[in-house]
Amino acid sequence: MRQVIDLGNLSNSRMIHSVGQSGHPASPQYDQFIELWRTFQYIPTNWERESAEEATHQTLILEPE
Repeated sequence: MRQVIDLGNLSNSRMIHSVGQSGHPASPQYDQFIELWRTFQYIPTNWERESAEEATHQTLILEPE
């Protein structure tokens, strides 16, 4: 993993890792970040709750029984 953290503005921080989100070789997303890793491109990190919620594709809600 490579990560650049802007301590003056966490929302400006970026990161990349060489394998997909799952990290599992059998996953179809396993190689989704290899080209970005290879070419030193980064993706934004969501440090603020609002930006994390805006980037959400699905939400899992766990409730006690």
